[in-house]
Amino acid sequence: MDFLEVLEAKNLSRNTSDNTQLTVQRLVQLRRQRDALKIQLQTVETMISENNVSLEEDTPERDTEELTDVKSHHRELSTLMDCYRLTGFSVFSVDNTNIIFSYDTSHKGICHETFLLRNSGFGKREFQEETLLKVDPRQFLLKLNDYLFAFITRREEAKIVQGKLNVDYSEPVDFIEIKIGNSSDILQLEFQLAYTDLLHTMPTKTRLTVIVNGEYIDLINTMSTQTRFTVIINGEHIDLINNMPTQTGLTVIVNGEYIDLINTMSTKTRLAMIFNCECIDLINTMPTKTRLTMIVNCNALTL
Repeated sequence: MDFLEVLEAKNLSRNTSDNTQLTVQRLVQLRRQRDALKIQLQTVETMISENNVSLEEDTPERDTEELTDVKSHHRELSTLMDCYRLTGFSVFSVDNTNIIFSYDTSHKGICHETFLLRNSGFGKREFQEETLLKVDPRQFLLKLNDYLFAFITRREEAKIVQGKLNVDYSEPVDFIEIKIGNSSDILQLEFQLAYTDLLHTMPTKTRLTVIVNGEYIDLINTMSTQTRFTVIINGEHIDLINNMPTQTGLTVIVNGEYIDLINTMSTKTRLAMIFNCECIDLINTMPTKTRLTMIVNCNALTL
């Protein structure tokens, strides 16, 4: 038994030595491959650098002029394509069985996303209900274009205001909330705009809320004859709402300065506000619809 144990120990020692030798040989081989690849990489980088220098030095003046002409022509085509996209939607076919309606959206002369509507097959289709797509497909396409135009307009106008104030809006931009002031301020304002008709770019419902010391106060509450709302802050009387049959006045006093927020005459309501010495025309309401306009840095933004 002792003899067998000695033989087994020698065998294990020989195997370990062989494995170590193989590992060392493999490492040496990998290092050689790495060094060869490094040399190849340096050679390629040198060739690329030399070619670039050669192109810069040896480019004929004629080639430079041709390149300038090509770039100029490319800019002209890009401008023409943008003008074409501003016209609305187009129709094109992919093959004999598929057609695509392409809706190109824009706002104030700037192109935005392209929406694609695919119609597979020209065969007869059956509709279970009387829909606009069944009754008048052309009117359906035009209506869809109107929805996209209104959506892009609301979204882009909200983004512009978002760059100036704290603005949140839903994904379809059918609800917009504008907040003026910080949570640490005594007085904050909230404007909530709702769009019940997504074809419109003007809100159908508006709500003005004032937050005083964390408490929400709904300011706009008109009665048939007269409504008066007064808030006292630090011992100062603030006349917030004064409604009369043909005229509405909303005034806020902040640090002794009068801010005329609402000035209503007969069929129109005007909500004006002075914020950081800038005149912000926020609401212009007409009998059947409400329009929200904000003037920031002399730019009129219609929401």
